[in-house]
Amino acid sequence: LQMEYIALSERTGDDEWRQLAESIVETVRKIRTQTGTPLGLYPLYLNPHRGTWENTHVSFGAMGDSWYEYLLKVWVQGGRTKAMKGWHDMWEESMRAMIDKLVFDGEEEGTKYVAEYNANHAVHKMDHLTCFVGGMLVLGSHGSDREDEYVKVAAAITKMCWRMYSTQPTGIAPEFVNFQDKKMHVGGKFNIQRPEAIEAIFYMYRKTGDPVYREWAWEMFTNMRRHYRTETGWVGLKDVRSPNPGHDNTMQSFFLAETLKYFYLIFSDSDTINLDEWVLNTEAHPIRVMPRDKSDVGTD
Repeated sequence: LQMEYIALSERTGDDEWRQLAESIVETVRKIRTQTGTPLGLYPLYLNPHRGTWENTHVSFGAMGDSWYEYLLKVWVQGGRTKAMKGWHDMWEESMRAMIDKLVFDGEEEGTKYVAEYNANHAVHKMDHLTCFVGGMLVLGSHGSDREDEYVKVAAAITKMCWRMYSTQPTGIAPEFVNFQDKKMHVGGKFNIQRPEAIEAIFYMYRKTGDPVYREWAWEMFTNMRRHYRTETGWVGLKDVRSPNPGHDNTMQSFFLAETLKYFYLIFSDSDTINLDEWVLNTEAHPIRVMPRDKSDVGTD
């Protein structure tokens, strides 16, 4: 809620919401060397009473993704100013650790995946949720000394996410995949209409203008229309490995808020939600960029 609380303070003039949001991040920053994991990789569980880390499980997927996303996006939301350096420094530290410890080559040339981490070693599993990393790296590459590296890694992760779709009989990705000897295998066979792959494809298109990303997007959308659509709504699938995957009879709220929005944006003109003026929160709601001259994160 950091982006939302900061925006609330900006709109109400009550700084309490910003202070609450930033105090949590600053507390985590001060104990980040106590995680028992590589610096920049944060375990999923932190005891809120003792302020201690509860395990060493790190994931850029379920339960971990938005932490890294908001380290970056609050910096963008604040106009990338000097005052926001503490946020950006934490994000850069995390990206270095992720790329060095958790990003691996896939079997196909030009693909990479993001593993998890637990008990001092990589766990070769990647959630569909983790596909957001491609878009995050593109957004964070703007003006960075590591721009070329970030975009190259983002492109490889995004291609892997595309292959999560294109290798299935339905053309729809599973909830997560596992890797063994670089080969991708379906883990969670179901699909609940998640947005992260098209999110990454959207950011890659905005960054590069390469028409292949629109081609991928259109193929994904037509397969979703073919398999999700019912008389009463668009629903998820029980088994993406089957040509007759079965419906789960649930239409997710984020399918409307995020998935379809990213499809709309990739086929819209680039000034539709200009990313120099707006930043999309974790549910793809646009929040206006407002340069800041004050932050409580990383001031020491």
